[in-house]
Amino acid sequence: MSRDALYEKLIDAVQYGDEEFVIKHVEADASLLEDCTDWVGDRLLSLCIWHGRLKLAKSLIKMGADVDARNRAGGTAMHRAAHKGDIDGLSILIDAGGDMFAKDKRHCRPQDIGDEGTRTLIKATHEIRILKREQQELEAERKRRASLYVERLEA
Repeated sequence: MSRDALYEKLIDAVQYGDEEFVIKHVEADASLLEDCTDWVGDRLLSLCIWHGRLKLAKSLIKMGADVDARNRAGGTAMHRAAHKGDIDGLSILIDAGGDMFAKDKRHCRPQDIGDEGTRTLIKATHEIRILKREQQELEAERKRRASLYVERLEA
């Protein structure tokens, strides 16, 4: 089978939910995660999100799919999920470290495309990431001070 024919079959398999076919081929050739695109330039992960194949999307992420890969219009899988208002898809991509603020070629971010639920999820997730980072910084400072205190006691 030619490479182009395989791409076409993989794209169809995502659309129609043949997860076994997709996983079998990606396990055999991980470059398909990057090389296999549709006419818009969407990779397999973006196609999974667009067609609601979230279980397969999770599998592809575990297999190394780039959550921030861009299509010809500069859109990411997160843009696709936001366009659909797919909160579950957005959650999967955010949990995988997807860029919530990636701009496409029209300078639109996922929250610019999505509905109120999309905007709320992205804003809340961003705030949680900030709080986690602050918590890590505070914990590092606490450990630093504790070690200084121990050094003084031992001196």
